[in-house]
Amino acid sequence: MTAKKIGDVVQITMSTKGFIGNFATLDVNIEPQKISAVKGGHQVIGEVEIQGGEPFAVRMVSVAGTDIDAAIAKIATGTKSKTLEVLALFSLSPGALLDATKAGGKVRTPIQLILYGETDLQQ
Repeated sequence: MTAKKIGDVVQITMSTKGFIGNFATLDVNIEPQKISAVKGGHQVIGEVEIQGGEPFAVRMVSVAGTDIDAAIAKIATGTKSKTLEVLALFSLSPGALLDATKAGGKVRTPIQLILYGETDLQQ
């Protein structure tokens, strides 16, 4: 994925290899030191694994007042990473796209997951 600024417009080019989704149940790995409290919830840099493939880095966000945000806040107070099975909405990370326009166009960690909650299997 690349992003470049052309005047007042950002052009995003993405190769999906036939896969782009909406909601999905995913296994995410969260390390306490990669969690940031932000206004309205938390932001996390973590890893996700899809259908037994290689893990890849993603940004994740959660909304204050939700059960998943409380779970992330609890992980942040610990010292060990934790893997959760979550329901998430795939989106592009606005922060990563903005950073790419300033740093030569290469987008790092382009996927952002909006976390809705843990699956019933873990509750």
